Amino acid sequence: MKTWLIAFTLLLTASFSVADALTLKPGAPTVYVVKKGDTLWDIAGMYLDDPWRWPSIWNINQQVSNPNLIYPGDRLNLVM
Repeated sequence: MKTWLIAFTLLLTASFSVADALTLKPGAPTVYVVKKGDTLWDIAGMYLDDPWRWPSIWNINQQVSNPNLIYPGDRLNLVM
């Protein structure tokens, strides 16, 4: 299961080029502070045009080693 999850995550990550600029919704912050219960999917859904772009948020935030482990108080850049 763990191998499948890693492979799936890498596939999703590879499907989006890091060079692609993220398109933020109007009024979105450039830096987001994680709150309890947040996931990258939720954050992408709130501030990007497409929640499937969550790997792009992960890619530009090198301090996040595991996309399933973000914690309240973590600061995530939403722009490069």
